[in-house]
Amino acid sequence: MAIGTLAAAVAAFGARFDGACLILALLVYVVYSNCMSMLQAWVTQGRIGVGAGLVGVHLVMLLVLATLFYRRLAVYPFWRWLR
Repeated sequence: MAIGTLAAAVAAFGARFDGACLILALLVYVVYSNCMSMLQAWVTQGRIGVGAGLVGVHLVMLLVLATLFYRRLAVYPFWRWLR
């Protein structure tokens, strides 16, 4: 829930709020929650280990959050550095 709230805060700063930011934050939260439930079921069934279950989805969501922060706060877009 905290990641969805942070995503809404990142998207809302400096932007004209038309509801899209809140929908994006809710979508991120729903995907995160569903992934957590799926990984919990896989760990209890023995498909994956506890470490992979704990780290996997959190690492992906941290990357998504870092990307949202970067896109919102960056002065220069990332693709300009690639040239």
